[in-house]
Amino acid sequence: MTLDGNFVNPVFCPPVRGTLGVLVCVALASFRRAVGKTLGKEVSCFLAIVTSCQFHFLFYASRTLPNTFALILGNAVATPYDL
Repeated sequence: MTLDGNFVNPVFCPPVRGTLGVLVCVALASFRRAVGKTLGKEVSCFLAIVTSCQFHFLFYASRTLPNTFALILGNAVATPYDL
């Protein structure tokens, strides 16, 4: 249900959430490559293990929430700076 009381068409939900989930994964992979280039392969692998073990990260990766969009933008901004 939207803020104005109308229902969201369920046909659009899976493609939107799927696209959002893919963007989160791409942003995280890009950030992981930057961490690996800067801090080494071991730290990059540790980052991947710790991130994938966090239930809330995987659960909210495809939710259309402001924090999910901010995660994508934050990773995209932090990646070119190599931390």
